[in-house]
Amino acid sequence: MFDSCTSLTQIILPLNIIEIGKFSFYNCSNLQTIDIENSSITTLSDYSFANCAKLITIKLPKNLCQIGEYCFANTSLNTLHLPETTRKLCEGAFYHTKLENLEISDCLISKITSYSFAHCNLTSIFLHPSIRSLGISCFEGNKFLKSIDISYTNVVIINSSAFKDCSSLSSISFSIITNFLGDHCFEGTNFTHFETPDSVHHLGMCVFKNCPNLVQADLGSISFDKVPYGFFWNCHKFNSIKLPRHQFFIEPHAFEGTGFTHIRFPNSLLGIGDYAFSHCHNALTIDISNLEFTLTGTHIFEDCPNVETFLYAEEDIYFPDYLLSGCGLSSLVLPANIIGIGFGCFMNCKNLRTVNLLKTSITKIPDYAFFGCNLSTILLPKSVNEIGLYSLGHNTSTTIIYYGHNVPNFGYTDTFGSIFVHFDYPTDLFCGQNVERVRLREIGENGEELPEIVSDFAYSMNYFAIFVLTLFLMFQFKRLYSLNVKRFSRKERERFLKTA
Repeated sequence: MFDSCTSLTQIILPLNIIEIGKFSFYNCSNLQTIDIENSSITTLSDYSFANCAKLITIKLPKNLCQIGEYCFANTSLNTLHLPETTRKLCEGAFYHTKLENLEISDCLISKITSYSFAHCNLTSIFLHPSIRSLGISCFEGNKFLKSIDISYTNVVIINSSAFKDCSSLSSISFSIITNFLGDHCFEGTNFTHFETPDSVHHLGMCVFKNCPNLVQADLGSISFDKVPYGFFWNCHKFNSIKLPRHQFFIEPHAFEGTGFTHIRFPNSLLGIGDYAFSHCHNALTIDISNLEFTLTGTHIFEDCPNVETFLYAEEDIYFPDYLLSGCGLSSLVLPANIIGIGFGCFMNCKNLRTVNLLKTSITKIPDYAFFGCNLSTILLPKSVNEIGLYSLGHNTSTTIIYYGHNVPNFGYTDTFGSIFVHFDYPTDLFCGQNVERVRLREIGENGEELPEIVSDFAYSMNYFAIFVLTLFLMFQFKRLYSLNVKRFSRKERERFLKTA
């Protein structure tokens, strides 16, 4: 009716009007005040005053029952008092306003709907005890809100992103019946510690993602079967957690980018998802000695550049793709129970200089396993029969040791010893002119006996020596044969002369 009327600055309505329709005063950019307190209006429809950027104050009707979707969105309202008759706030009713205080403790609203007070300037919130749920993003982006108390309410559900990016929010008092924390509900908040109420039985994804000051959390008293996807993602200071004693999973990205210095797992753990502990730049030690399952997630500890110690499980275990890529390991000795390693498992471990796989029965060094490492020595077990593309470091290795009876013919054929090389593998990556080739005839399980290092020149000299020795032996054999023939001929002649 009056939408986009830029000359309208104030509104005086007849007392007999009972409803303001949709978009009635939408985008009236110069409208500043509205007084409809004494009117008979019961419903303010969707977008009635949306985008009235200069609207600062409004006196609502005493008999108001419903405020429609985005009714006051993108206005400059800074105060609000809802009458007792109000029963329903629709989605986004006060979205992106300048409200500082929310007092709705007098009206019987059962739900704070989605986006109702998102991106406002709220510093305090007082809700009616009858409220049972907080909708999606209902208080998202209120950067000045420091604390909230819903302990006196009947709030059961806190939906997705309810308090997302409330960057000053550092405390909340839950209702004793709150049992549902939705996805991202506290993402980007200012909590330093968090204790989940006993009543909670559902934890959503990324609940505490990007909480820069979160240090510790207690999940030990609640019933759940997993630490959800991205639960503490990018909480860079987070370094302490109390976990339940019952069995559970850690889902992908759950602790990615956290501040743990020592990562150790309980034996109640059933599985670890992709990237679960990747980008933990403070991590020094990883201990998987309690694990009783085979790792399946990829990139689990990727880019943990300060990890220097890795404690292995006793059970047979497979190292999945990119497990420790980008870590700070300087040497690697895999135990016998490691049954295989995946693609890029130790890729870009810049400090990795020596690798000993002799205890293992690994049959394949997969593609990119040690790509980007600065290897000086790698000891391969005789069980290895295949080496993948760029698996040994991309022209960085200086000594490659093959444990077996056949001398590897590096750099010249597609096989060396019994090991097959990927047909696309540039064989000079194994060794160019500066790379030493070593065959071990006898060696302890730790490679403690010094191998005989044989260069290309030494190989040539060995073959030349064998050739010369062969010629010498042939010459001696021929000489002895000639002497024997001559001696036999002389004796036969003498015997003939005697008989004659």
